[in-house]
Amino acid sequence: METRAGYVRQETLSRELVAGPPPAGAHVEEQKIAGQAITLAVERRS
Repeated sequence: METRAGYVRQETLSRELVAGPPPAGAHVEEQKIAGQAITLAVERRS
């Protein structure tokens, strides 16, 4: 995640990327990328 963090933040208009459990109330999806199961969560902040 660290090697592509800047690109991912720019493309998704994200302020930060966090490796860890998703926060309460976040939109969460399970996906597979290159055969690896991952959990993606998005939370809107002001």
